[in-house]
Amino acid sequence: MKNKIYSLKRLVNWLNDGLKLRLFKLMFWKPDLIWLYRNRYLRMDANQQINDKKRREFHLDRYEFSCNYLKSLNKEGLFILDAACGTGYGCDVLKRLNHELIVGIDIDPKTIRYANKKYGSDKCVFKVSDVVCMEGFKNDMFDAVVSFETIEHLEQPIIFLEKINKILKQKGILIISTPNKWGISKHHKFDYDYNLLRGHLDKYFSIIDIYIHNSGSIELYTNRGCKHRLEKANSNNIEEAECFIAVCKKQ
Repeated sequence: MKNKIYSLKRLVNWLNDGLKLRLFKLMFWKPDLIWLYRNRYLRMDANQQINDKKRREFHLDRYEFSCNYLKSLNKEGLFILDAACGTGYGCDVLKRLNHELIVGIDIDPKTIRYANKKYGSDKCVFKVSDVVCMEGFKNDMFDAVVSFETIEHLEQPIIFLEKINKILKQKGILIISTPNKWGISKHHKFDYDYNLLRGHLDKYFSIIDIYIHNSGSIELYTNRGCKHRLEKANSNNIEEAECFIAVCKKQ
């Protein structure tokens, strides 16, 4: 019995030592991954296998959708802004478009440093900026703005939408998403539903379409037990939406 206990202790110690060694190597060779892991609930790179697969796919979906939608407009040399770009993985998807320049902004300097290192290029740049202030951008500058799960974090969402309206060119496109009734929290200042989202967007934009988006994850209660889907919103499905994605045009 003592031999078995001793062997078990040796195995546990070996596993612990191995884990420490792997973590040390990871910290030495890939400190960015350590930073991502430590901030995984607020800062995700959907191309890294740190977060839940369904959640990563959920976040990539909206960029894939935006890319396909903007591609269907058949415009060349697009100027695109990602307002609250996070780690930049979404801008990497948007690079497939015929673009002149993609700009990603985020308020966190460490996140922008990661984005520039991982996804930056001559035609895809990242800068520290408050999305409500939009420092350094001229009026009528961008063909399209994308902003995903950002507006609900802001204490002044109407000013945010007004700023986007100003920096968009005439007939410019806004593609924006927000959670559906996730509640007020430390990070969520507004609890959007379908009607509140429409009401805020209507102030500055013509709404082309609103879509419902569900991750299909059984681990996320916000998914409301629904399958993975991204489809046009209607009276039968809006209550089940995990998030809404709205496509709008500058008035």
